[in-house]
Amino acid sequence: MSAAENLEAFIKMENELRAEYEVKLNEQIELTEQAEKKQQELRDTIDEKVAELASLVNAATEIKRLTQENRESNNRVTKALSEVDAQKGKTKLVRKELGETRSELKALKLLDPEKLKKNIKTAKKKIEEERKTNGLLEKSNKQFKESNLELKKKAQELEDELSELKKDSLDGDESATPEEEPVESKSVDAEEPAEA
Repeated sequence: MSAAENLEAFIKMENELRAEYEVKLNEQIELTEQAEKKQQELRDTIDEKVAELASLVNAATEIKRLTQENRESNNRVTKALSEVDAQKGKTKLVRKELGETRSELKALKLLDPEKLKKNIKTAKKKIEEERKTNGLLEKSNKQFKESNLELKKKAQELEDELSELKKDSLDGDESATPEEEPVESKSVDAEEPAEA
């Protein structure tokens, strides 16, 4: 064989190898691009899950704050109720005293009208003050009860929202790939101390 024939054979072989490997290289490039797309999709999914977990942590913090406010409101309502009960007891005593004062008044009319007038004025002032105090306490008690109910409703709504978010998060975890699960379990572990 001459050098020209060898050269032609080499060129032919080179063209065949180039054609064969070019297809394989194109396939490998395409597979690599698909893998990169999948990897990017997984990164996007992880970012979404991290954002969801952050919103769950924020919601849990808000629920804790509302629960604390609710507890404080309950304590204020309980205190106001005990004050109202104390005022009711005082009112009963005042009414009892009023009855006694009236009976004394009858007796005093016979004895000393000026003294009787002074006693009546004092008793009336006392009764009026007690009535005003009772009215104010009942009004503040009613306001405490209304604000307590509103806070309970808000807390219940936020707890419902949190349970829905957790349920959605758990549904998303079941369909996640094994690569995502360690990241999410770490985020959930980080969330638990915040709720404690």
